[in-house]
Amino acid sequence: MPIQVYFKVRCDTHSSQELRIVGDIPALGMWNPYNSLTLHTNREIYPFWVGQIYEDLEQNTLIQFKAVIIESDEIIWEQSENRAIQIRYQSQSVLFTFSGTFTQMVKIQSYLDQPSDSESESIDIKGARKIYLQTSKHPYDYEFVSSVKNQVQLGLWKRQE
Repeated sequence: MPIQVYFKVRCDTHSSQELRIVGDIPALGMWNPYNSLTLHTNREIYPFWVGQIYEDLEQNTLIQFKAVIIESDEIIWEQSENRAIQIRYQSQSVLFTFSGTFTQMVKIQSYLDQPSDSESESIDIKGARKIYLQTSKHPYDYEFVSSVKNQVQLGLWKRQE
């Protein structure tokens, strides 16, 4: 089944650096950072980086991935465990913060092409507080709105009106 996964990552970088998503499927480079998904940013959305993949995958496939920063020949890998997302729908969004040596998943929001019966979902992420999310159609519809004291920029995402 053809699926589409949107990535939106908050990451502070220098102008000579690029952010990529590398993982265990061909669209993410099969763990080769130089063949991975290159995310894009611009003045209007920085420090957010966005990108998307299209891949033929079976439902319930587990994709493992990490964000990497590439500058010339230097690769900076996330220092945490591999991230993972289970493919449940034809379109899914992955939003998180990458902050050097410490990363914190902000949220994973999945959605169907058809409207859902439920207006909100509950997510419990290890090491984070429980938050409630409103169903959204695209990760570009969100903006970074807050951070948690004494932690590295763990944010909540709020739909723009």
